Amino acid sequence: MGLSDFGSKIVRIGQDTKNGVQKMSDSVTINNKIQAEKKSLTRLLAMIGEHVYKQDPDHPIPGMEDEYAAVKVAYGNLEKYKQQLNQIKGIVYCPKCGKPAAEGDKFCAKCGTKLPAAETGTAGKVVSDVKEAGEEAGKIASEAADKTGEFLGGAAAGTKNIFSRFSDRAGSLMHRRKAAKEAAADSQELEGMPPVKEENKQEP
Repeated sequence: MGLSDFGSKIVRIGQDTKNGVQKMSDSVTINNKIQAEKKSLTRLLAMIGEHVYKQDPDHPIPGMEDEYAAVKVAYGNLEKYKQQLNQIKGIVYCPKCGKPAAEGDKFCAKCGTKLPAAETGTAGKVVSDVKEAGEEAGKIASEAADKTGEFLGGAAAGTKNIFSRFSDRAGSLMHRRKAAKEAAADSQELEGMPPVKEENKQEP
């Protein structure tokens, strides 16, 4: 194989690789478009089906009686779960018509039925518990700060007394050392002086 043939083969391999990568990229792009169209189609068909169902939910299309019944059960479950969730939050429902009442209402705004007393919901209990815990934590922190202040104040006073005594002792020691040095200097000075000669005075 000549040098030119080898070069041509390398170029051909590079071109084939480029084409293969391009095909893979195109395939991924087309698959993504297919999935997007399927999702859109599913959503549109669901909207059409919901619209058809709601037009006459009590008279199902022939051959879809089971599907209509399953949809009705699912709607009922959703409503039941919503009411359970709202009851946990403390929302009251009218026992007669089922309409949710606004906070503080004593009577149903729709039918006028007297509403049962609202129980404190889980969220309200959590808020109350957190508030109480915060107040208790603040009280504990305040007491701890007071005790810490008292301890630090006593420690500071004790330290001050220790330093005061140390300072007094150090001053006394320095004073004694200074006095000793002065006495030694006086002694050396006296030792260096000639002795005093007594003159013999003759009486006349």
